Amino acid sequence: MRSAEVSDYWRAITKSPSRPNYLGTFSYKNLAGLVDSVIAFESPITAICGLSGSGKTALLRAIWATLDWTSAVKHFEVRNRLAGSQLEASLTIKGNVEKISVDVESHSPCNNPKPCLDVLHFDPSIVAGSLQKTFCEIRGLDVLLDAYEPIELNAEEIRLIGFISKKNYKTIKIYEIDEFDDERILPFVQIEDEIFKYDTRTMSLGEISIMLCFWELRRAAEGTIFLAEEPETYISPASQSALMDFLANICVKKKMMMIITTHSPQMVARLDPIQVKFLFRRHNGGASFASPKQHGKMLQTVGLDKPVNIFLAVEDRAAREFAKLLIARLDYALYTQIDVIDVAGEAEITKIRRVIPKGLRCFSVLGVYDGDMRERISDSADHWPVIFLPGSTAVEHSFQELTRTHPTVFAEKLARSEEDFETALSSTHGSDAHDWFESLARSCGLSYEQMMMAAFECWYSVEGNRLEASRFIEDVKRAANRTA
Repeated sequence: MRSAEVSDYWRAITKSPSRPNYLGTFSYKNLAGLVDSVIAFESPITAICGLSGSGKTALLRAIWATLDWTSAVKHFEVRNRLAGSQLEASLTIKGNVEKISVDVESHSPCNNPKPCLDVLHFDPSIVAGSLQKTFCEIRGLDVLLDAYEPIELNAEEIRLIGFISKKNYKTIKIYEIDEFDDERILPFVQIEDEIFKYDTRTMSLGEISIMLCFWELRRAAEGTIFLAEEPETYISPASQSALMDFLANICVKKKMMMIITTHSPQMVARLDPIQVKFLFRRHNGGASFASPKQHGKMLQTVGLDKPVNIFLAVEDRAAREFAKLLIARLDYALYTQIDVIDVAGEAEITKIRRVIPKGLRCFSVLGVYDGDMRERISDSADHWPVIFLPGSTAVEHSFQELTRTHPTVFAEKLARSEEDFETALSSTHGSDAHDWFESLARSCGLSYEQMMMAAFECWYSVEGNRLEASRFIEDVKRAANRTA
């Protein structure tokens, strides 16, 4: 798929989230290892992430059992894992809101018959190796295949599979074999690429996983709810990223809802915070969901955080520490992707913006000037973008003004009495504006970082500054997107 085509699919998921069949909320009680909770799904694609043993698989299988009890309970490990739990799903099915309740203790649905809903559960870690073993053990397979008419994939379908696997195929044939005791239909795949001819018996498990996922989704009806347990299993990081784009393609074209569990940075790279749910274990051993505010920290905890790829060049130390505090407070996920460097003045920022070649793939550079430079610095399409810190003066000047307009708040943030604060402040009179801040820190017996934290908290508490702070974050994101 072309990159523009992929971007269109992801935009469509965000702009048109409605689906004919949609799981709105899922609640569970007494689900072993998890704290009783309700999870709301806000997007057609949701990834459930967490460290190993945090309960991702249990939760996905609980959803599966609730939506498709008959299929799920054929598996002993599902019945065993969910024993004693009470589960409830609230769904919209073709415009009608329905609730399904399951009491796993009684091993039967306790409310409502199974709705008219297609549910597809996919776990490559189990089915890929099993599929290969099954066909390797069939004697006279060629004779068996003669009784079936293969599905010959068209050029577009072959191109899609090649996009995921990063291989060039000439032909792909799929035989849907239904001669098994448990009434399963299993795909047997024959492939011809630029060099070899081979089939399911000699494929890598990664290629089998890709073929299985493609086959399952090809057969899926419009409006299906797709539940996938770590669909990235066995495949390379590049293919994992492509697989996620393929899922977006199918999600849009077939109006499906998809819930996956994953450990893969590539699988969550394109997802917004509302599309990622994090499970973590509390001190008492039970697992629960992290709040949206913890998104950035959970990305780091699970090892899914994105590498630093945005560099902010600022004028001095005060601007650096202020910018870091501001971004960390308002958008921690963004904070994990940036580094802030003070370069000794606005002239150096301008020089960096002009000298470093624009359009680098590995990182972006943003020139971040103090607020007093708004009328003196202009943006240029030929150089790295320009943004400004909140306010109309340098950071130290803004803080100095706060000592005059909000001395009580400033003293409170410093954990000092007003009298002690005024005494410390008096010792800084006559100091240069840039030296003043460090002098005040010494007079208060604080480190530079402690003084900066208190000054920032005072600034942030003033009416109107929070709005300016939010605008600054949006400016950073907008400028970074321009350079991506």
